[in-house]
Amino acid sequence: MAAPAAPAAKVAGAEPAVKKSKSNICHDKSSSAYKQTTNFTEYKTMDECTKSGGRPPKASK
Repeated sequence: MAAPAAPAAKVAGAEPAVKKSKSNICHDKSSSAYKQTTNFTEYKTMDECTKSGGRPPKASK
């Protein structure tokens, strides 16, 4: 019997387009915190993430 397929985000090198952190902040790949965000829910677009209750990160100064 074959092993079940891995979720898309776990396949070698695949990264989600948008990560929503446990703090409900949506980080796309242009966000400075994208790489540091490890505990997240993935979304295909920033719009999907914000509609789910997330918010964009505050603008850096």
